[in-house]
Amino acid sequence: MEAVFTAQMHTVRVTETVMLSKRLKKVRLEGDLQKTKFFAGNVIEFRVNDTDYRHYTPSLYDAQKGVCEVWFYLHDHGPGSRWAADLTPGDTFKLLGPGGRLKYDNQYTHHFLFGDETSAGWFHCMENAIKQNGHSYFGLIELDSENAHWLNDTYIPANIVLKTDDKPAFAAIEMLKKWADDFWTEALETCFYLTGSAKSIQAFKKMLVTKGIPAKQIKTEPYWVDGKKGL
Repeated sequence: MEAVFTAQMHTVRVTETVMLSKRLKKVRLEGDLQKTKFFAGNVIEFRVNDTDYRHYTPSLYDAQKGVCEVWFYLHDHGPGSRWAADLTPGDTFKLLGPGGRLKYDNQYTHHFLFGDETSAGWFHCMENAIKQNGHSYFGLIELDSENAHWLNDTYIPANIVLKTDDKPAFAAIEMLKKWADDFWTEALETCFYLTGSAKSIQAFKKMLVTKGIPAKQIKTEPYWVDGKKGL
């Protein structure tokens, strides 16, 4: 894989790590990224062991300054989480990308952001792009109850709803169902970005479609799927 994608692989070094919360770690990476092109919402990729690669969405990416920051959710359920937990200043490795199908769409003036623990950094990246364009947004983050304190520990530009294991995105969907009809009129000029759990994305997208939101206004990027150790 490295031989095929050598032009897209860039050496980076860890220059800082910060524990934003018990299971949320910010890592700052620096390297020569000037030849890369990044759009808010894009993913980057790292080799986390001899055989596995994992995708992550930067919270910050400045190609000219050669700086990238990633917020890692340390759930300890797979090799990616364990790799991120061990990162310390001075570590050097390859960054693959950026790329991916999800990116900020500046043709819309209103933006709706949805995600979960794996999307925490992504909310920051999207907020920065939206503000730079003078646009508006609403963020909704779905968290396990044990992680609900994150919004007190650090700033995440989103409102919180709690997960229900048997009903993906249930609380988020119920919240939107209660919103006034005039929201759904304005929603026809809104871009919806859905990230995080594949099941939550599927449920949320289904609800949006039933409300008349065109598929072209719904952008999705699943970061994890039940039964898999990472994407």
